[in-house]
Amino acid sequence: PYTGSGVLASALAMNKLKAKEIFRLHNLPTPPYYSLTEQQLDRLDEIHGSFGFPVVVKPTSEGSSLGVSRADDLDQLRVACQQALALDDQVLIERHIEGKEVCVGIVNGRALGAIGVVSHNGIFDYEAKYTAGHASYHLPARLSPARYRGVLTQALRAHQALGCAGATRVDMIVSDLGNEYILELNTLPGLTPRSLLPRLAKHAGMSYGELVDEVLADARVRGAGASSERPAPELPLTEALPRRVVALS
Repeated sequence: PYTGSGVLASALAMNKLKAKEIFRLHNLPTPPYYSLTEQQLDRLDEIHGSFGFPVVVKPTSEGSSLGVSRADDLDQLRVACQQALALDDQVLIERHIEGKEVCVGIVNGRALGAIGVVSHNGIFDYEAKYTAGHASYHLPARLSPARYRGVLTQALRAHQALGCAGATRVDMIVSDLGNEYILELNTLPGLTPRSLLPRLAKHAGMSYGELVDEVLADARVRGAGASSERPAPELPLTEALPRRVVALS
């Protein structure tokens, strides 16, 4: 038994391009994008065409915002793609949406709330995430009641579209025009003191221990012949710990 999403949902969420394809199939709003490989880099001018600027460049399958950068012209875009391609075989080029960055925490099919993120680096990159003083947070997110309900609904729909389970975090942008866009979904959200999911849980009235208990309670046996509804065997915690319980990064 293990906690969280199964293999397919985890793989889809980890691959930002595939996740966005699933979001589009489910009519979930996500910023316009295209992908690029190293072999296509010499045709960047042609491929980018009239896509416009600014854009955000991301490795397709990386975490913690590693390799993420913003480009405001073709020269910056080429450098950003080269940096991202050093980490992955494929990069995602996504239209930059001006607005409020919002993260929604979901635990066992329930949206706990939304937290607003303001990066002092322009984008919520690795440095902003893990260095004190490089980002500020608003809990709850500074949105109208109607928009707040909207981001919770869209985040939960994204969680369901990928077939996720357990604890997830959905990263979104609410544009200056009031439109909601789903950026990506994290199937192993951080549980460090600086992480967003524990903050959202606390705001929802759930202690850190209760959050971990709820994640553990949803552990399932998965695989050939295993029912997704079958609960994990009742095991003493000391026996359960060596298994994959929950990621802390």
